[in-house]
Amino acid sequence: MIDKETQRRREENLGLAIASGRLEGNSPSKEFLYDANQYAKGFITSDEFVARMRSRYSVTD
Repeated sequence: MIDKETQRRREENLGLAIASGRLEGNSPSKEFLYDANQYAKGFITSDEFVARMRSRYSVTD
């Protein structure tokens, strides 16, 4: 588990990223929001968060 300050920073940074995307006309999917919440709370690592997105959108190296 992560400490409260790390969780707060993650939530703030994700909120800013989502807001930026919305300003550009994009809407995050329910799946992305779920994964973002899991990451913010420390249930998954940043590597797992990225891996889920890459898998969801079939992004390869």
